[in-house]
Amino acid sequence: MKKFKKRQFLINILFLISVLIFMPRPIIGQEASMLTSPPNSSTIIDELNFKDTDVRDILRSLAFEFKTNIWIDNEINERVSVALYNIQLIEAIKIICLDNKLNLEISENRFVVSKQKQLKPPPPIAKKPYVKYNSSENIITLELEGVEIGSFINELRNKTKKNFLLTKGTSGEVSGRLVDINFDNGVRNILQNNGYYLIEKDSIYFVSRSSYYSSIENGAKNLTNYWVSAEKTGKITIDVKDAELNKIIDDIFYQLDLPIIKLNQPSQRVTVKCSQVSIDRALYYLFKGSEYTFKNENGTYIVGLQSSKNLDNIKLIKLNHLKAETLLAKIPSYFKQVLQLDISIEHNALIVKGQNEAVTNLEEFIDQIDSFIPQVMIEALVVDYNLDNLYEAGIKMGTGDSAATMRPDKWFPGFDVTASGKSINNTLKKIGTVNLFGKKLDMSSIAKLPDDFYMNMRFLEENGIANIRSKPILSTLNGHKATLKIGTTQNYVFTDIMPVQNQLNSTYLEQERIQEIEAMVSFEITPWVGQNNRLTLEIKPDFKTPVGEFSPDKNKIPAINTRSLESTIRINDGETIVVGGLIQDIETVSESKVPILGDIPLLGELFKNSSKNKSKAELVIYITPHIFYENQAGFAYYNYAE
Repeated sequence: MKKFKKRQFLINILFLISVLIFMPRPIIGQEASMLTSPPNSSTIIDELNFKDTDVRDILRSLAFEFKTNIWIDNEINERVSVALYNIQLIEAIKIICLDNKLNLEISENRFVVSKQKQLKPPPPIAKKPYVKYNSSENIITLELEGVEIGSFINELRNKTKKNFLLTKGTSGEVSGRLVDINFDNGVRNILQNNGYYLIEKDSIYFVSRSSYYSSIENGAKNLTNYWVSAEKTGKITIDVKDAELNKIIDDIFYQLDLPIIKLNQPSQRVTVKCSQVSIDRALYYLFKGSEYTFKNENGTYIVGLQSSKNLDNIKLIKLNHLKAETLLAKIPSYFKQVLQLDISIEHNALIVKGQNEAVTNLEEFIDQIDSFIPQVMIEALVVDYNLDNLYEAGIKMGTGDSAATMRPDKWFPGFDVTASGKSINNTLKKIGTVNLFGKKLDMSSIAKLPDDFYMNMRFLEENGIANIRSKPILSTLNGHKATLKIGTTQNYVFTDIMPVQNQLNSTYLEQERIQEIEAMVSFEITPWVGQNNRLTLEIKPDFKTPVGEFSPDKNKIPAINTRSLESTIRINDGETIVVGGLIQDIETVSESKVPILGDIPLLGELFKNSSKNKSKAELVIYITPHIFYENQAGFAYYNYAE
């Protein structure tokens, strides 16, 4: 057993020697003879003289001049002045490294020069608080010397089993010694003495930084009526009663560590309660109704009297939904008296200059009116019903006995519908389902058009009963007018003769003028969205149709038939309302003739036959509005292509 131990010991010694031989070793502090030196290390340098030269340049020069191997760390940036005479190369390099606190080693037959690594000092040992608590008598003993506030609060929680909350971002140290003192008095005073503030609410102790109570006189305030907490996130909570305004401001800026300039010292007392607000909003509440104001100038807050022009606030208020040009007319006159207002069309914004409180009040007013404006899509269907063809088809529907009972609120000729509200539904339910050319049409669903409504309308159109004049789809903002115009304009040239007289004779001048004749279908709707998605629509349709066709011959100018109305109605979102009763007498002339013979002059009249037909047509307009809000997709109700 002893021989085994001896052999193991010898093996360990040999291993240690081999490690020492082959590992890179610092040369500083060792004899050169003990090292395997790089080439020419013992060469004598007669003279080495440099002034204010980079160490790297000196070492590279030595390597080049004496043909030795040197590796130099690029992080070295020292500049030195050196003068050496009659010295070995290795000793010169050693002196240069020692004087400049550089590390010198020999590795793989070369000099290795590098910066000395700075050892980080060990972290200081955290000082532990001493807390002794007697729960039966509610007394405490504290011994603190530079204890971190978080460590102290944790120790209080553990020893007292009470609830403590440390305001986010609160840091620092606590020092002091108290022996056998009432818990509340002891903890509050030792915290207050170190610049902290303690308040108890609902069996919870809140701890925060405070500069307020570190300077007040004993008994000057009731501590339960003051709470100011400013988090590092910038959110501020204030709950004060009859507190000095200047002290509250100091407390806020001390906790947030923000720069502040006071042109005047606010001397008023205030009662304020707010929670988790920004610093600008907190100052707005504190100064509201007082003669003081503030201004944020590049992160530095300036506080002073409102009468100071240096504190005028200039702000660009950008709009989300309203137009800047129209906003000025909506601003109350009070703001125009105390503020300078201008618009920036490029930014769609309002430029405001004036007292901070007035600027903030104006911002709140704009926030209320600059809300999302609903968009209204209006589907309209304009149909001409041929009353004669309707009767010939044998269709008899209606709640009246004759055409005289027809009212201007019908969706179909002779069918009485009050297309707004409860009465339309009652009337339609009484009618029920009718059979129209073998097709069943449920009249009770007309308030919201059935899916096959347009298919039935095509059926009527194919049988000459209905003529769809227009199917406009208009979209507009709430309260804005939507207009659609479709038609033809024919220009006619007329010659006017103007007499010109003078003393000798009379002459005449011919003057040409151009007169426009329009055949136009125009549709104008203005919607207003009320509560519960109720809409008020102002409708102005105007239909101008020529009798016959337009001809460039000025002697054949057609007459223009005009049918128009104005109506204001109320309807629910997605319901259909009907406006009608525009009846027109139409006279058509038809001519038939025998081919070839009917074209012979004079005699051709014997082979021609002409007839005149009169018919009645009623214009009916179906209107269906849809309200769209910001996140809704539009035009998803009817697919006309199907």
